[in-house]
Amino acid sequence: MKRRLLDIIRCPVDGSEFDLEVAKSRTEKIDDNACRRVFGDSVNVALIKEQYGEEILEGTLVSRKSQNTYPVVDGVPRLIPTGITHPAEGSGDATEKTLDRHPDERSPESFGRQWSNYQFEDHTWFKDLQLRVREFLRSMGMVDEGLTGALLLDAGCGHGALTAAIAGAYGIEAVGMDFTGAVGRAQTSREKFAGDCAPFVHYVQGDLLQSPLAPVVFDLVHCSGVIHHTPDPHRAFQSLLETTKPGGRLYVQVYRKREAWVGIPNTMIRGVTTRIPTHWLWKLCVGAVPVHTALVRIVAAARGERPMLADATRRERAVSLFDNYSPRYQFRYRPREICQFFEDAGMHAIEDTTLENEKRHMVAFVGVKHTMQDALGTEHKHVGIGATVA
Repeated sequence: MKRRLLDIIRCPVDGSEFDLEVAKSRTEKIDDNACRRVFGDSVNVALIKEQYGEEILEGTLVSRKSQNTYPVVDGVPRLIPTGITHPAEGSGDATEKTLDRHPDERSPESFGRQWSNYQFEDHTWFKDLQLRVREFLRSMGMVDEGLTGALLLDAGCGHGALTAAIAGAYGIEAVGMDFTGAVGRAQTSREKFAGDCAPFVHYVQGDLLQSPLAPVVFDLVHCSGVIHHTPDPHRAFQSLLETTKPGGRLYVQVYRKREAWVGIPNTMIRGVTTRIPTHWLWKLCVGAVPVHTALVRIVAAARGERPMLADATRRERAVSLFDNYSPRYQFRYRPREICQFFEDAGMHAIEDTTLENEKRHMVAFVGVKHTMQDALGTEHKHVGIGATVA
């Protein structure tokens, strides 16, 4: 954790800023050219090195309003209120309850187990990391211009590889947040994938429904495959919107509502699988891979398509099954319904940026948050990709 993160995080209970008590830290080398690449040629390099040159490995964050305390463990602030049970990496261990029970205790355990089984070299959702990085700008409705000085939030970052790779590829400062213990692996991701931009990549353990993020701080907010697994997707969307700057871009990707012949059986199966302990369900998913793969190939052949999992490993296919059948919540949407989220929020320049290789399963939109000038009717220029709403 860098001290810079104190500008970005807040107590998820009272919303106040933090004081930091450092127990263990180290000095991190920062490249001058990386500073200029991320913040521009006119940046004060000495000041940047002062803000980002110390990596806090262990410590305590104390909220200024109510004196709530949160640990920094392995360089990651753990900003989960103690009344919410978020076991680390599917361990099943519960923290002591001091607040109301969280309405969804299974999903953190499910996703923690899922991301602990994913390896950095795996094809996440059957795509290699380089492809996902290239698709990032298309998803955000942007081109590789005007990113200097931008601050990115990757909400639901898992083990953090994509967050780090995007920062390294495009030279931006990034914050990855996840509500599972898998984010503890993210420090390795940072060093492995961000290159000389690693000092400008931060990770936080936090929950969108009790957000530890300050309002209006991010220029770019990227949230892929997350809010439909929360008990209240609309509230999660609002949480993302609140942390987006006026004029900033917000991208959300969710599950698409499927045809009845697919959706109804899936719902029936989930009625059973979401009640199976996650450690047993993982084993069942691994065992079911050959049958599921055969069914997917048959359906793809009938449609004249090539299944995305053609070159996937057994573990990658098992993770995909587990992702579908384990989490307690799974909401699905039509494009018009997600577009309505953005319209109701008063956003503009709303675009359907669902990728061609995901249209059968996913829906994705991006929008621009209104500024004061927009409210006064001033034309807002943006770089994007036109699209229609189905």
